[in-house]
Amino acid sequence: MKQCWTSLQIEGILDHFELYRDEGPSKGGPFGPYVQSHRLNTYVEAAERLIDAGHAYRCFCSQEVSLLQAPSSPETRYSSAVPL
Repeated sequence: MKQCWTSLQIEGILDHFELYRDEGPSKGGPFGPYVQSHRLNTYVEAAERLIDAGHAYRCFCSQEVSLLQAPSSPETRYSSAVPL
């Protein structure tokens, strides 16, 4: 079973080892939000900039192809064996 850590647990571990941070989920700061799932808009904007600059492209694969190459798969890049 995969271990899931809360931000408070992670901060507690950092505190235990005297690794103090300038900012974070419990402390705030100018670079939040600090929880990855709360940063979706930031990632979407970055992806759009990459697409607009010609450094990335949209995927129009079927859901079936996407599931075959999900992050849990050892092969996460498109393969020439996969018909597009």
